[in-house]
Amino acid sequence: MKVNDPKSSIKTRPRKIFKNIFMASLCLFVAILACHFAWLFSGSGRWELLEKKDGIAVYSLKTPGIALKKFKAVMSVQSSLSAAVKIMQDPHFCDSVGCMGSEMIERVDDKLQYYYFKWAMPLFFKTRDFVVKSRFSQDPATKAVLLQITAVPERIPLSSCCFRIVDMNNSWRFIPQGNGDILIEYMVDTDQGGFFPYFLSNMAGSKFMHSVLIKTRAFFQENQDAYRDAKFDFLEEA
Repeated sequence: MKVNDPKSSIKTRPRKIFKNIFMASLCLFVAILACHFAWLFSGSGRWELLEKKDGIAVYSLKTPGIALKKFKAVMSVQSSLSAAVKIMQDPHFCDSVGCMGSEMIERVDDKLQYYYFKWAMPLFFKTRDFVVKSRFSQDPATKAVLLQITAVPERIPLSSCCFRIVDMNNSWRFIPQGNGDILIEYMVDTDQGGFFPYFLSNMAGSKFMHSVLIKTRAFFQENQDAYRDAKFDFLEEA
């Protein structure tokens, strides 16, 4: 009759524990990888409504092959196109929706400016800083004004305070409605970088967009008188 050696059992126990941990970790890794690729290649490539409340509609767009969603929010406010452009050029507006330390670092003309600002991140992630180019244009047919905001990270030296954003292609569109109102479309296509998980950006996107437009509406309502007389040579009111 074979008798198990207690000392041998004690020696093999750590190996079994390590093997079980390794196999469990491997299965978890494979499951996460499978979920990632399933998500990566999913998506309709079309804007889909996420929510509609407080007069604000929020949409997302998931493109197959890209993990990060784009987001768009739409609402109407009472404003002229000129006042909207003037507000967008005011660094105080950026601070009012969540930016920190916003400043215009160069003004080329009424159509083109460069800005710097920071944005606080959740949890333990480092504050992001942005150096962006803001370019305005107007559609001669519809009179809609488009503001394109793109990252130009090399424009000024890096700061030790923050992680510099390098991938940003956001936009604001202002569409006259013919009754003194304009339709605002805010689109966000930004990669936070710095190992910030894409699923956190995707999860928080709808709430973020709604919050920004709530604050945007408040800024427009509170500051209309200050920007009422704004005029720009490139801009024609509808």
